Amino acid sequence: MTLIGTVPAGLAASAARIGNASTVLTDEQVSAFIAEQLGAYPFDGRSVCVLVPDGTRTCPLPLLMRAVHGALHGRASRLTVLIALGTHPPMSEEALSRHLGYPSGRLAETYPGTTVVNHEWWKAETFAHLGTVPASRVTELSEGRLTAEVPVLLNRAVVEHDIALVVGPVLPHEVVGMSGGNKYFFPGVGGKRIIDVSHWLGALITSAEIIGTTGLTPVRALIDDGAALIPAEKLALSVVTADTADRIEDSAVDDAVPASPGGPVAVPPGGAVPTPSHGSVSASSGGPVPVPPGGSVPTLSGGVVPTLSRGASPVPLDGGSPVPSGGMVPGPSHGALHSVSFGDTRASWASAAEVCAATHVTYLAAPVRRVLSVVPPMYDEIWTAAKGFYKVEPVVADGGEVILFAPHVTELSSTHPEIHDIGYHCRDYFVAQWDRFAAIPWGVLAHSTHLRGAGTYDPRTGEERLRVRVTLATAIPESVCRAANLGYRDPSTIDPAAYARDPETLVVPRAGETLFRLDPSA
Repeated sequence: MTLIGTVPAGLAASAARIGNASTVLTDEQVSAFIAEQLGAYPFDGRSVCVLVPDGTRTCPLPLLMRAVHGALHGRASRLTVLIALGTHPPMSEEALSRHLGYPSGRLAETYPGTTVVNHEWWKAETFAHLGTVPASRVTELSEGRLTAEVPVLLNRAVVEHDIALVVGPVLPHEVVGMSGGNKYFFPGVGGKRIIDVSHWLGALITSAEIIGTTGLTPVRALIDDGAALIPAEKLALSVVTADTADRIEDSAVDDAVPASPGGPVAVPPGGAVPTPSHGSVSASSGGPVPVPPGGSVPTLSGGVVPTLSRGASPVPLDGGSPVPSGGMVPGPSHGALHSVSFGDTRASWASAAEVCAATHVTYLAAPVRRVLSVVPPMYDEIWTAAKGFYKVEPVVADGGEVILFAPHVTELSSTHPEIHDIGYHCRDYFVAQWDRFAAIPWGVLAHSTHLRGAGTYDPRTGEERLRVRVTLATAIPESVCRAANLGYRDPSTIDPAAYARDPETLVVPRAGETLFRLDPSA
């Protein structure tokens, strides 16, 4: 039984794209591409709502917004930038100015004729009702696991403009497979019911099965059904980043975890690390990794994985520069991009997802006993910091542990207090006691299961068996962690460099955007 459909043939190719998995674009290339694509599109005299992510995504929005504004100002009759919060807290003026690249309180100087608004998901008057996804369709998508009619509510700003232009990254995602595209509408600026149903549908299938797939997942299909009801024309500039978190704020990670040669990765005859059969590639390269004399690939000390964080790559991106001692090369500047795709929201997303699968998925030959996920400051509560677990769950051995190291995090969620009432449990814990939990927001239930991972629950004995342990090394009190069914470590006792020397521990700097999977060919 398969739960993953295929993307229609030719969909990705129908989008215009600059760049690929093995390139890093210059700012000039990005700006020129956007100017060319938007300049040739009929925006004149039409109102445009630009949807962008909040601060929980790595994305060079100032660069992109300058290019978009330059192409649309004076042509569009009205220009509104809508922050797709989902159900995250709103961004302050100071945060918005940093996020979009203008001096605080002086939006008009940088982006004249532009209005910037948060998606006020907590206000009923925010939404317009577009129609309904019938219960029979949800039953079909869930293969009978879920039956629920879904009213489709969307932020009025999208409905009240002629064109909705999504601008943002595509990343591996625990609910939908690959983020981006129509996901900026639902859950980005959508109503509560479609958010709850889509997230619980993903939880029923499980993150481990969905995350990182470029296929048409049931959740993606549900989102696309909702988006089909939007009266505005739907376009997207979908980008794939060459940085996976903030370089400046997270520079301390590199001081704590030194980059020096470590144990070799076994390489089969032929001198290259195999590329998995479905076309994704290891780490950040665009193909097989060149092997130095001796038949092994240099890694970081103690199993620290070189990801795209801070733009570093274990191989030269242009294919022409030697790898320095330690197996790392100088990376691109913060905000660099591998690619930009333009087209309708579905085609643009499909094009970017192809690139993302080759840049944001790292394959390991064998499971690890422990992962230390170093959570970057852009995730300021467990509601988002949990991405440091989602992205590594597939490579943790049974009985293993994931430690979320985030000394800056002080709470589970500021906007979803129900998580304190239910704690963190596996999917079966809730399904077996559905009468007890059905009234809890399903998005909260989904978050709970996504962070607790795989497990079983016996309703006769009340015993829950969880595949891996999840430990918080944060500023959240131990009593709160234990009450939520999570482990606790004093963050002051965590030494990333010491963990990096442990051969059974994988240390992931700036965790949350790069997905780790087991190599199916290993």
